[in-house]
Amino acid sequence: MTTLLNLDEKLQNRHFILVGGSGFIGRNLTQFLLTRGADVAWIERESGLQEISGRTISIFAPHEVPQSLRQQIQKIDVVFLSHAGARGGMPARRDDLLEDNWAWLQKVRKDVLSVPAQTFFFFSSGGSVYGNCERDIPLSEDFPLHAVSPYGWVKAALEKKILDERDLWSPRVFIGRPANAYGAGQIPFSGQGLLPTLAASIILDRNLDIFGIEAIRDYVHVGALSESVIRLIATDIDGGIFNIGTGKGLSTQTVIQLFEDFMKKKVKMTVQERRETDVLYNTLDTTKLQRATQWSPVLELRERIGEIVDFVTKHLQGPR
Repeated sequence: MTTLLNLDEKLQNRHFILVGGSGFIGRNLTQFLLTRGADVAWIERESGLQEISGRTISIFAPHEVPQSLRQQIQKIDVVFLSHAGARGGMPARRDDLLEDNWAWLQKVRKDVLSVPAQTFFFFSSGGSVYGNCERDIPLSEDFPLHAVSPYGWVKAALEKKILDERDLWSPRVFIGRPANAYGAGQIPFSGQGLLPTLAASIILDRNLDIFGIEAIRDYVHVGALSESVIRLIATDIDGGIFNIGTGKGLSTQTVIQLFEDFMKKKVKMTVQERRETDVLYNTLDTTKLQRATQWSPVLELRERIGEIVDFVTKHLQGPR
């Protein structure tokens, strides 16, 4: 069993490259790694620097990754978090999304992975690749993929493409299918999940459109998600597909009630019919993750609402 102490020992001076590290999950994953002695660099579309936990993170465009880093790639763990959105604000066409995302993956591989990396971990989406299913059935990794949204369809297609040529990426290829991640750092009204937008709507007395209040989701805290990813990478297994969630589902109605109780204020909302691209039920079976790591996230949303509300409140107040 890998304890946090054992994990710290395994991460000391270990090198990670996060592709798309500047996003919500990437920043939290970076912080998790830095506090345990790992070295982290980001790959984005433009180079720069970023301060995280008192450390300066080097950000490289793929073609600007220094030769010294490329030469070490066989000893580096690469985590791919990026996802290209719709073109020019136009409605998302899944073929365009797949083309853009696969082109970005290929650019990273050709410019950075001149030889396979030590580990390649691809962030897919456990919340969208499975599509709709019957209630009360936690979804295992072998559940058929029937994505109903362009985002989920693209993630599923990218999984297949990566696995079809896995030897080009790494001897150890992981596909992570996370549940709905949440935590401080998600921006309200930006498409980064229901929870920050719900909190902001209550604070601002703004009406919130809810599509399918009966929908059930698996919510995983971003800290537990980060730990799950790194625990998987720290194992000796050769990779695989892993759900990352709590195995517990909460309805949108229950989530709204939890926030209203915490904030002691009702949300103004308009309940609408579920859209074709909205999944009705999604709870992930994490048995495989537990067996591989002897650990898995637990449902703790009720205890974490305060951190979401605090962050959203400060975000809405703006810089001081």
